[in-house]
Amino acid sequence: MTKLILDKSELYISFLNSFVDSGWKGKWDINNSSIIVSNIKNITLEEYINTNGYLNYYMALRLALCLGQQIALLQQFNKAILSLSLSDIIIFNDDWFFLKNINELYDLDENSYIYLTTPIKPNVFSSPEIKNITNLPINLYFSSIYYTLALLCIYSLNITDDLLTINSSKLYFLLKRCLNPNPNERIFILI
Repeated sequence: MTKLILDKSELYISFLNSFVDSGWKGKWDINNSSIIVSNIKNITLEEYINTNGYLNYYMALRLALCLGQQIALLQQFNKAILSLSLSDIIIFNDDWFFLKNINELYDLDENSYIYLTTPIKPNVFSSPEIKNITNLPINLYFSSIYYTLALLCIYSLNITDDLLTINSSKLYFLLKRCLNPNPNERIFILI
């Protein structure tokens, strides 16, 4: 087991507190300028998949839940992220997924839109509205990240059959809602 050192920020503290509130048994401390998370595997999702293979259904569901919880906390701080990659996610002790790279945060306006004035480089997990930006400035709805989250889950499960292997499951319906082509109708809800 190793430790992870994070910049001291209210967001990271909120993320970790939400983990503890949800049952995480890990340990973390704050010093003058850092947050130290102890006794964790500290492996990125990318490293995990390269070493252990793709996630099973339970782990993919945990991925969605953990990241969804952190995205909701960002929104409470009037912040949002527009892009994620496998290397932006750390796995704590097998089934706790943590956003380690929140350096590129965007402010949300009172209607939960991001006013984007500088180019953003899309990746394979980017939402269609990010991939199709042709002119700046542009307003993007915060739910763009839900599309990214769904694509990360699909990739992590190694699904290539339009979600048929998880059809009618809780994760299936969550991902379908997150993949709605209309960003204003995307919602993160697990039923």
